Amino acid sequence: MPGLFGNLNSAARALQAQQMAIQVTGRNIANVNNPEYSRQRVLLGERFSVLTSNGPEGSGLEVLEVQQLRDTLLDRQVVRQAGDVESWNAQLSALSDAEIALGDRVDSASTPTSVTDTGASTSGLGGALDDFFNGMETLAASPAEIPNRDAAIQSAQIFCDRINNADNRLATLQDDLERQLSADADRVNFLLQDVAHLNAQIRDADAMLSGGAADLIDRRQADLEGLAKLLKFEVSIPLDAPNQVSILIGNQVVVNYGVLPKGSNPVAYVAATPNSNGLYPLNPTSPSQITVSGMDISSSITSGAMCGRYTSMTGSIATLRSKLSLLAQQVATAVNAQYTPEQATEFFQTGLATGLIQVNTALSASTLATGPKADPSGSLVNSNTNAGDSTFIKAIASVRSKLFSTASIPAAGATAGVIDGRLGDFVRTTVASLAQSVQSAGTRADEAKVIDTAIRAQRDAVSAVSLDEETTNLMQYQRAYQANAKVISVLDSMLDSLINSMVR
Repeated sequence: MPGLFGNLNSAARALQAQQMAIQVTGRNIANVNNPEYSRQRVLLGERFSVLTSNGPEGSGLEVLEVQQLRDTLLDRQVVRQAGDVESWNAQLSALSDAEIALGDRVDSASTPTSVTDTGASTSGLGGALDDFFNGMETLAASPAEIPNRDAAIQSAQIFCDRINNADNRLATLQDDLERQLSADADRVNFLLQDVAHLNAQIRDADAMLSGGAADLIDRRQADLEGLAKLLKFEVSIPLDAPNQVSILIGNQVVVNYGVLPKGSNPVAYVAATPNSNGLYPLNPTSPSQITVSGMDISSSITSGAMCGRYTSMTGSIATLRSKLSLLAQQVATAVNAQYTPEQATEFFQTGLATGLIQVNTALSASTLATGPKADPSGSLVNSNTNAGDSTFIKAIASVRSKLFSTASIPAAGATAGVIDGRLGDFVRTTVASLAQSVQSAGTRADEAKVIDTAIRAQRDAVSAVSLDEETTNLMQYQRAYQANAKVISVLDSMLDSLINSMVR
């Protein structure tokens, strides 16, 4: 048997072990509100046993390891789902801003007619287009009235302002998204560098003390979750170094354990070059790109805020701007076709340095021709003195109900795409399509959030600190500490008695 001195030594080691357990428990309680912290547990036990004549005897209780309670599978699921949540949130935010920029808000719950009535939104394109044609119909009924002439030109200018302002706001939104994408790329590079540095620190800490890298692993996991919120990536863990990670983006290794093999800033956003009208074409010759070490990965990213922003900017918003350009082109072409065969001055002008369309600056209440008038030579001239004739104005008003098709759009200078149907239907479909995209993104964002919450709840059951559990453990370790202290006190008393008896 180890004897009194051996028992005293074992009790002292057990006292130290319980003290360490109390310290770790106190650390857990201190970090109860730290979302990056994973709770720790002290693994107590005997390292070896010695075979004696009385049987095997243990080496005494001690701290074998400080364990960090993490579930690698749940951590990966949290990282993956965080990317989905941020991707849909980014799309929802961008598309909602685009809906505001367009000026037409569709709320089928509170205003069901807004989906089928282009004039339901008095501040939108549909209402402005209807007001323009209504003004022309009013003028056609009394073409000599100066107030009607002023009102007709004013309604045309309002329509031009609406479509130009909408396009300008969408262009600004695209610029804002581009700036945010560039900032996102910088943030991604910062997180990649931090992960690489933490890998090296974790390796060194593990070499010095088992479990000594717990805080560093918490920080790295927080970096990985932050990275997933921005851009999709894959993690690889080597078999011989379970606490190390390598990161792949677009099948390219950007963090190889403790180093950045592809350079200090592998991820970049390359902006596209807009065309002469300031539009971002659907298929530009130099499209915007998200690159990794110079390689375009734009089509391969499927989650993260960068994915949501990029998809909205190059997809829905670019398409919306192209439709606005197409609408302006078609309105100008159709109206001018009814107004200019006998006139030297067009009603609308396009191909402008700024803006998509404008009312010809030469038009006014006095110069607006409502119908043709023959001069003495028999030729037709631009004149409003023939007050009873509203041929031109009636023809312009009839554009409202005209069915357009591919053949209606001139090949030269036309925007990609065609209007198939009536102008009002085109506006209504464009607005409704954007509203449906906003609703769909909101639904997907809510679904992703529900899944994210469920996965995080599962992980919290493993890794999060429970005050009730830690309080119970603290009391348990405290009692064990007191008991070991009592054992030492008893052994001390026995040794004292033994030594004093031997002196006598």
